[in-house]
Amino acid sequence: MKRLRGAWWLLCCISAQAEWVYFYTDFGNSREYYNPALANHGKATVVRVFSQFSVPEMVPIDDPKGVFKFRLMPFVSEQSSYEFDCKAQTVQLLSRTFYRDVAGKSQIVTYQSKDKFITQSSSAFSRQFQKTRVFPENFKAVKLMGVACKG
Repeated sequence: MKRLRGAWWLLCCISAQAEWVYFYTDFGNSREYYNPALANHGKATVVRVFSQFSVPEMVPIDDPKGVFKFRLMPFVSEQSSYEFDCKAQTVQLLSRTFYRDVAGKSQIVTYQSKDKFITQSSSAFSRQFQKTRVFPENFKAVKLMGVACKG
């Protein structure tokens, strides 16, 4: 019941921002939505995705004055922008915004692919912002490329 109520709350709250379309559940760990209003950037198309997680995940927060240079914060939803080059069959994560709440109202942090925290790091977190080929085993990327490259 709690999960159903969370999904209802998500749909009510994010519908004011955009008409999000449900496209899959990631093994019960997250519910994934995309915005059908695509942005064309020359030969590339940008698709925005909203993810709602059933269990809180952790996001690194840049803390250059801290002992460890970053700290981890829990989040339960995020919105990402992916740029697809249909001809080259590549994808690049352009930005990710992390939220404390399931509806995406209480923002924690946004990272852009060109942020210093991303470009000057070799962490697994920063590597997700690198342009890569879309491989058949990456179900989410393949499905989103189908949205970006239709027609």
